[in-house]
Amino acid sequence: MNHLDNLATAIFNLGHEYLVLMTTHWHGIMVLLAGIMSRRFRMSVVSCVRALLCFAGAEAYAIETLNDPEMILIPAGRFIMGTDDDQRSVLVNAYGIHSDLLGIQPPREVDLPDFHIDKHEVTNDQYRRFVAATGHRLPIRWHEHGYPEALSDCPIIGIDYEDAQAYAAWVGKRLPTEEEWEKAARGDDGRLWAWGNAWDPEACRHDDSGPLPMDVTPDPVGSHPKDRSVYGVMDMAGNVAEWVDAKLKPKFDYMAVTRGGSLAYAEPWQFICATRNAQPKGNGAIGYIGFRCASDALPSREPEAPEVDDRLSIDESPVASPLGPIAARYRSGPVKIHPVYDHDPGLGRYQNTIACCYLPDPSTSEDAEQRPVPWKLELRAPYLPDDRFTLFFENHWQMPMDSMAFNEQHGEATLAATHPDRMRVEIRVVGGPDFVDLFYDVENIGQAELPSSVEMCLSILGAPNFRDHDGARTYILTDQGFKRRAELPQQVLQRLWCQDFTIDEVSRTSVIAPFAQRDLITTLSGDGRWLVAPVSLSGKPIRMFNNWEYSCLHAIPYSRLLPGERRFLRQRVYLLQGSFNTLVNRYERDYLRAMLESP
Repeated sequence: MNHLDNLATAIFNLGHEYLVLMTTHWHGIMVLLAGIMSRRFRMSVVSCVRALLCFAGAEAYAIETLNDPEMILIPAGRFIMGTDDDQRSVLVNAYGIHSDLLGIQPPREVDLPDFHIDKHEVTNDQYRRFVAATGHRLPIRWHEHGYPEALSDCPIIGIDYEDAQAYAAWVGKRLPTEEEWEKAARGDDGRLWAWGNAWDPEACRHDDSGPLPMDVTPDPVGSHPKDRSVYGVMDMAGNVAEWVDAKLKPKFDYMAVTRGGSLAYAEPWQFICATRNAQPKGNGAIGYIGFRCASDALPSREPEAPEVDDRLSIDESPVASPLGPIAARYRSGPVKIHPVYDHDPGLGRYQNTIACCYLPDPSTSEDAEQRPVPWKLELRAPYLPDDRFTLFFENHWQMPMDSMAFNEQHGEATLAATHPDRMRVEIRVVGGPDFVDLFYDVENIGQAELPSSVEMCLSILGAPNFRDHDGARTYILTDQGFKRRAELPQQVLQRLWCQDFTIDEVSRTSVIAPFAQRDLITTLSGDGRWLVAPVSLSGKPIRMFNNWEYSCLHAIPYSRLLPGERRFLRQRVYLLQGSFNTLVNRYERDYLRAMLESP
């Protein structure tokens, strides 16, 4: 093939974002036409056709998909959203969880007109055609690894809420509303799961890895025939969670809602039709969120209704497999600290919201000087080779960093910044044999009192041995010993609409037992041999919580800072092998030693 053949093939296969962008403009068409007519270059007919397919644009594909026979009519009528008292009672008793987990959406009757919804989630192949025709930015995973040719029939992931909206508009559709999504999933008979009222572990794609690292690759759409609603809509319970259009208060306009379970969840209650979670709209890096489209009523065939199983069953069969980390490698070197960058120049608009979890590499971005360097570090323990832990300093993304430096061995990192008329902060991160220490030097240089402004988030999304979206392996130390998060009352923070368990002065004095008696929260690995836990070595933090949906642990070492006040604080993140007693004994010993060493 000659040069233009290669160009056409690259365009068709989305080999590079900029080639796609070029072909979506008129000058790209002119280049191809000139090449076809030129004697210097000769282009094969096949290559011409393949290239011109990319120029067909949105209109032709939109017409094709609007008449898609795979859209299913959901008839008008009333149905009940949410979970009622009887359903919650059944789930609480069956799975040993606290009822607060199921009370986020109380039951209510909703009346909907006819509408259509996609039978399947939008696939990589469908999304590729959208990118080729519009020049829309690539999903983050395509930036890093290229187009996943082997996953063409799998749901698209690595896209955010606005990406999903853009695709839906391009094909002449929209995102389904929460009400539409739930009715399409459960019908009008109030069933718990899409297929009925009995949990079936074989029905849908979920995290069944047990103690093994999680497989984060979605299955092809429609490959789980039991995961089928009464209307014939597929994969409403598992595979990937889905962006929907939800009515939120104006102060939460940076948030969106996802519905359904996903490959990242394991516990049965996460897959009921009423499951809902909040996400920052810019959460495009998360690898378990996709979407499907909806539209107003269009001609369609009536689906066949499957039988409803009204029994409640529980799968209690244990899964036993060896975990990746090898005990012999334990303490084979200190924990390393590395910078973390993700490449997506289109995310600058999120830099003033909580969605600013990833920003472009300043060494490659042309406008890096206009954007803050991410307050984000990565921890890598040599004895946990498959896991990467992220330290994200949440409250600093609007504060441009003065410096970020690493020593040659990557055993230490220093982050420093000054916010004019507000605060100065320096954070030194030092790797130990099975822990990481964080030393804070914070000073209020303004005239007003500052609220807590150093919030450390330990994300375990990149650590497949430790992901725990269900709260089944995250434990809180209470007056009755360590208890699973799922067993304790949940304080749902309106800021995130997630099941955030918060340890603060209120929960310590709560009359609800068991209650937290000290600030220890930890997540176990899949095989229970390892644990991660952030603690304070400078006195107890005022607040510490686990954000269930994003699988992370937070700690805030102080509540407020007065004008002219300066604080020297110290936190520690344990990444160690052992039991709960190991953690408690280490923490008590290290805390006492830190108090003796403090000035």
